[in-house]
Amino acid sequence: MSGGSGRWIADNSAYKSEQEPYDAYGIEWHAAFDDTTMRGRLFGLKDGIETGDFWEFRQFWHPHRKEAVLQQFGTGGAVGLGTLWRDGQLTKADQQFYSSSGSVSRSGHASYFDAADRHVTDSFEIVNDEWLPRRHYVWQRSDSGGDAAMPEIFAPDIISSDLPEFSITFSPDGSELYFNRTPPDRSKLYIYTSRWSGSAWSAPVIAPFSGEHRDVDPFLTVEGKRLYFSSDRPRAGSPESSFSTWYVERTASGWSEPVDPGAPLNSAATDIFVSLSRDGTLVFSSERGGDSRIHSSRQQGGQWQTPVSLMFGDDNGGGNPMISPDGNYLIMVIVREETGPDLFYACRDGDAWLAPQPLPDTVNSVFADFAPAIHAASDMLYFTSERPGITAPQDGGVRPPGDIYRVPLRAAGIRCNSLRPMPSPR
Repeated sequence: MSGGSGRWIADNSAYKSEQEPYDAYGIEWHAAFDDTTMRGRLFGLKDGIETGDFWEFRQFWHPHRKEAVLQQFGTGGAVGLGTLWRDGQLTKADQQFYSSSGSVSRSGHASYFDAADRHVTDSFEIVNDEWLPRRHYVWQRSDSGGDAAMPEIFAPDIISSDLPEFSITFSPDGSELYFNRTPPDRSKLYIYTSRWSGSAWSAPVIAPFSGEHRDVDPFLTVEGKRLYFSSDRPRAGSPESSFSTWYVERTASGWSEPVDPGAPLNSAATDIFVSLSRDGTLVFSSERGGDSRIHSSRQQGGQWQTPVSLMFGDDNGGGNPMISPDGNYLIMVIVREETGPDLFYACRDGDAWLAPQPLPDTVNSVFADFAPAIHAASDMLYFTSERPGITAPQDGGVRPPGDIYRVPLRAAGIRCNSLRPMPSPR
């Protein structure tokens, strides 16, 4: 739900009057509770100065109704209740409004992104299920500090060190993390863990389920009860030293023994880098079929269905797939001839995916950038980069160790039609 978090401004000159003396309207949205809810407010602007809030918003995903719910609370005791859904490239909302005097009205919104930093909304009065056009607004992103934020090394000298580190994942509340660390020659691949003390991250230790085999790419599910990872530990049906998908379950006494999910998630080929959205869409990289491609599967009747190879527009390449918690977009790695591995994103369009778009040059670099991770509670993107960081630039031919970086998601340039409209003033 956090694809458009931040501050947005819309010109109101077309509707300005004595009764409505505002030059513009502003709206702010912020993710909360592991990206399961959004909080927002709508306010007026005169001569660039805020005049006070008119509406407060709360959007959340209803786990039993399987739909996004939008609540509004206005001055004078007005309340709006409704739902949101996708209609092609549009995000639509249908709400009932109840005033303190007892009157009831119904209104709708249809919205979409038409540029990286611009969002268009049309509002409607709904009468007898007919949508009657009312207002049209173009919302321009206006974040303080905004999209120019630069990636920073995460937890230098504790998590990011002079050794190679990559592939990080966090518990939902952000108090626990898992990541990969290797010796300089990358001969051993272990998963490490660290806990937040309230003021600093603890010294990392090897996770209890790792340390014997080559284990990489940890991923904690959104509820924090299962951790997927890739490993070359022996399993029936896989060649020796081939990586496959495994997972551990959180129990009262700690993590379970690693579990092989078997077919169809695993195959005789390499299967790695699992991520899973809240709606149950699982994506991973696989070499089944001969080429390394991104595959997807869902459970039906408690069983994983045969994975399908994904197309992103006309592109079938990419690796390191990290699906967003709400399933609206996916971040992946694509190798470019001029810069090597870089981070791209693709928006979901119903059952299909749109063509991948590169993250901005403030995120990508001329060095290898890979292993994306999303921590929704903090609205942050994490990734690994081999740009000079903890370690100074290397001599020619020497692979840099790589550090873990983070940057606000708003600075990642991800603009998909998320399930959140930009409401128009009523």
